[in-house]
Amino acid sequence: MNQKALPEVEECPTCGRCSQNWGEEGSKAVLNGVKARQHASQQDRSLPYRDWRRTIGRSLYVNDIDQLEWRVIDGEIKPVAIIELTRVNGNISVPQSYLDSVLKRITQRDPQSKIACMVADSLNVCAYVVVWRWDLSEFFVYNLTKERGWKYWSPLQYEKWIGSLKHDHGR
Repeated sequence: MNQKALPEVEECPTCGRCSQNWGEEGSKAVLNGVKARQHASQQDRSLPYRDWRRTIGRSLYVNDIDQLEWRVIDGEIKPVAIIELTRVNGNISVPQSYLDSVLKRITQRDPQSKIACMVADSLNVCAYVVVWRWDLSEFFVYNLTKERGWKYWSPLQYEKWIGSLKHDHGR
């Protein structure tokens, strides 16, 4: 079988994007005014680093913040929320016991809530945990800073809530 050789394309060593001019303005795909992901694959490119980093030393700690929600207000970047994410797989109804176990894990077993709240406090915003259905059909939101929730939202309600977040909102 005679296969055509793919043209050799130089790949950026930092982002993996194929281009002859990686720093060229407008070289990133833009969708609805937002820069798109650089790879078509769903691969979590940071996973190998994060797994490796967690093996370094017993008293050297690391934690990630899933999202920092922010806005540009009067030309300045302002944080509006810290969000920790947990995905629900499958299609069965989410029982309260599941939401309770998520909260117990991030507030008692792990320091995740404490760290998210500490970062949020330093930014003068609230920290939330968002449990979301794998197909983005429903969202459960708990305010970690104020220790209250769970609120159940449809995608439209969640989108409205995200859009309503403001710097200093709810503090």
